[in-house]
Amino acid sequence: MKQKIIASVIVLSLLAAMPTWGQTNVIKRTPAQQPAKVKTGPQWKWKGEYSEGLAAVEDNGGKRGYIDQSGKLVISCKWKNAWPFHEGVARVTDKNAKHGYIDKTGTLVIPCKWVSAGSFSEGLACVMDDNDKWGYIDKTGALVIPCDLNRAESFSVLRMNLVRNLMRRLKICLF
Repeated sequence: MKQKIIASVIVLSLLAAMPTWGQTNVIKRTPAQQPAKVKTGPQWKWKGEYSEGLAAVEDNGGKRGYIDQSGKLVISCKWKNAWPFHEGVARVTDKNAKHGYIDKTGTLVIPCKWVSAGSFSEGLACVMDDNDKWGYIDKTGALVIPCDLNRAESFSVLRMNLVRNLMRRLKICLF
């Protein structure tokens, strides 16, 4: 019993030390992320959720860009695919199906050269190279963890899995 109490304290301490734990898995909307009262009408074939004040949209030609909360197009529809903004940047896919990142002005800040990629979390994003190996880049696009991995996830997900596995090994159920 004493071991379970000590293990519970350790797990709870780990959770307390992880301010971003679970952010990517829990939908908790701030006012900036709430859907705006925008008439989607015929001009948008699809509209995504707001993230950091912008939402991805797809025009009738199949290209994606971003609108602000007033519905104004702020980043032109020129991308094959577009994801929500995280930490000030959004992942986009060009016509060659390569992934890169843009800032909130629509400027390509990390070139589209990755086969696959993830959103930024804690300053890093996972990326896949042409050899189907994963690594991590920082916001300048510099490879900080080489593409030697067979699999990669965002750091928030990795933290969650670490805690979950620790709890399983210690046979603790907190909920």
